[in-house]
Amino acid sequence: TLSYSPRTNRLVGRTVITARALIPLTRFDLDLKGLEVRGVKVDRRPATFHRAGQELQITPAAPPALALPAS
Repeated sequence: TLSYSPRTNRLVGRTVITARALIPLTRFDLDLKGLEVRGVKVDRRPATFHRAGQELQITPAAPPALALPAS
């Protein structure tokens, strides 16, 4: 979702990324340039995160569920 307030010149949005882990992950990074992040969730649980340049480094509370092979 995305909203913009001309009065405050503020753009606010929410993004959902769907991904599958093929190996257990204790941390993963996403490329993200120029946007402020206020919160991150992995598998609907709050995750810790910090910025390192253009990388958003995410540490889930628990490793995300692994992708199951197609049968």
